[in-house]
Amino acid sequence: MQIWADGFLYKQFAAGLENELNPGYARLLQPDGWRDIYICNTLTWQPVGWYLAEGAVEFHYTPDPLGPDIYEIRPFLGQKFIFNRFIKAIHLDKPYFYARLDQRFLWYPEDGTQDSRTRIRPRIGGRFILNGDALDIKTLYIPFFLEYFIDLNGQATERFAYRNRFMAGIGYVINTRWRAELDYYAGRSRNTAEESFIKSDNTIQIQIKYYLQYQTL
Repeated sequence: MQIWADGFLYKQFAAGLENELNPGYARLLQPDGWRDIYICNTLTWQPVGWYLAEGAVEFHYTPDPLGPDIYEIRPFLGQKFIFNRFIKAIHLDKPYFYARLDQRFLWYPEDGTQDSRTRIRPRIGGRFILNGDALDIKTLYIPFFLEYFIDLNGQATERFAYRNRFMAGIGYVINTRWRAELDYYAGRSRNTAEESFIKSDNTIQIQIKYYLQYQTL
């Protein structure tokens, strides 16, 4: 079992142009479990309602009592294609296809080595709105997605890695600036570099989101 805690700060610079800052902390809840301390900055451009492009840089520090500590810089590019604004019959809001290209630069300070890996992460998802036809104050919604991790040049040396995962949760629009989500992840993963991707992992994530200018996403 893992627990993740994430904060999100959003700033809109112009119509269709937004910045997201995401500091976070993850922990494997078992004796000698690894930790992951990270921050990600993402710039998003949405020129039309059905298309979104983004670029980002993530920084990770992963201390691990049972494996090598890892420093990682992870720039990535992503594109999202939104199929429909809202399907009222089932209250499905903005179903989408998303694809992300990760370039991972990893350093292992204990033995002075480094590595570079590339992967693609396709995803399909959306959210169901439970008590309305759009996100507004006091709206409840269910976010969900299914994602795959495809290594293009081999696997990185790391204790934990996903092969695929499914997320579903419950979200609430507190007011015009604040939102909160409690999400559950399950998927095929491994906890050592020697294992195959057969372990079913369970993760709980707490998200707090703050918008400097409120908007419906």
